[in-house]
Amino acid sequence: MANWWQRLWPRLTAYVLAVVVATSGASFANSLLLWGELGNPEAGAGGLLLAAMREFFMTLPMLGPLVAAFLLATILLAGWLKPAARPLAPFAYPLAGWVALMLSVAVARALYGPDVLAAADSVLNLLVISLAGVVGGMLFALLRKRRII
Repeated sequence: MANWWQRLWPRLTAYVLAVVVATSGASFANSLLLWGELGNPEAGAGGLLLAAMREFFMTLPMLGPLVAAFLLATILLAGWLKPAARPLAPFAYPLAGWVALMLSVAVARALYGPDVLAAADSVLNLLVISLAGVVGGMLFALLRKRRII
């Protein structure tokens, strides 16, 4: 029983950190994009930080479970397909994170309306927001490869 838990714990920790990084990165990118369009530049970095934290806590209940579900599915699929795509194996988990975040944003906007990530109204902004999924997938791959945790 202990051996099973010792194998599961690092994977679970890497997965949870990847979900948190992807969700917070998406909300921060949304805040940053909206700040450039609608923000108050004289409020400074403190105002941007407060806006990003507000955005994170507003989108976490809606986007967090979707990111968790889609990231779990895409990471499992990437891990299963990784041996077959040997030359592309280093890109499996970052691509899984990107796909998971794109799907999460699409489903969240369909379920909750366009206010979930308001900056994702154009393709370029959606791609910028989805880069948080790539970072989450890279973090998962790095933590699993180096056995850091």
